[in-house]
Amino acid sequence: MHLCILLFRRENASTVARSTLCLIMDIIQLQYFYTAAKEQHFTRAANKLNISQPTLSASISRLEDELGCQLFNRKGRQVLLNENGEILLKHAQTILQSYQDAVSELEALRRSNSNVLNIACMTVQVHSKYLRNFRKKHPEIKLFQKILLTDGFVSTLNDNENDFIIANILISNESLAYILLADDPLYLAVSRDHPISQKETYSVDDLINEHFVIVPGGSGFMQIFEALFTANHYPIPQVDYAFPSEWQKYINKGYLAISTEEFFYSGGFDSSVVFLPPEDPACHRKQYLVWNKDKPMTKAAKLFQQTIKNDYHL
Repeated sequence: MHLCILLFRRENASTVARSTLCLIMDIIQLQYFYTAAKEQHFTRAANKLNISQPTLSASISRLEDELGCQLFNRKGRQVLLNENGEILLKHAQTILQSYQDAVSELEALRRSNSNVLNIACMTVQVHSKYLRNFRKKHPEIKLFQKILLTDGFVSTLNDNENDFIIANILISNESLAYILLADDPLYLAVSRDHPISQKETYSVDDLINEHFVIVPGGSGFMQIFEALFTANHYPIPQVDYAFPSEWQKYINKGYLAISTEEFFYSGGFDSSVVFLPPEDPACHRKQYLVWNKDKPMTKAAKLFQQTIKNDYHL
């Protein structure tokens, strides 16, 4: 981006002659000057800009030639702004900030009109019911879905990587907003040969000293599982990790598994497995739609949020 600057020169006290000088000054050149002015040292400024010191010096020299004046008083490797440099620095700050504001506004406009929607889910149990209806209603929207580990929860919403996260847990952060999508009871899967299978419901007391199989860590489910026990000051049971397709063989060996009724009845388990509902209201899994409230939503994101609210009467 080039800047064309008009300069006016006063010839004497009674006569003002106007001369026009078009300076081919680009944003990069102005940024080089600004950084050198702030650092007051060409080598440090060059390192900060990731360029060589001769490149920076040459850029400053060209700028001074174009302006027809020196901008720095040089004292060895140190450089100090003179009166000319102070004037240019004041305007450079304004120009660079205006340029950055323009770039940000253009990016916000581009994103607001985007028909791309990025959603992350914090579980290997894909939240297909929330996405399937939306895809049918709005095939014009390009919807991308991925599994998200809890470590990347906040950062992916802050850096535009995801528009929404469908989460099993909430992380306290002032920039996040959410709506509750579901509050599902957690069923217990147990072999018919296990003593607990004779019960109609289960409680957390029944689970002490049992051995569990759950999905691999990082999905957010481990936090839910641990909370069932820590809330009652019980030790966390022994756990093995396996993908749901392997749970049947673990349950047949005497392991227990916890998940939603919907998951268990769609998981291909045979009649040797019994599913018990909880008697404790705390044995539930909540699901949330989470987004960054400080960032403008894209057209696609607004459409998804409204569709979810309408479909599930939220």
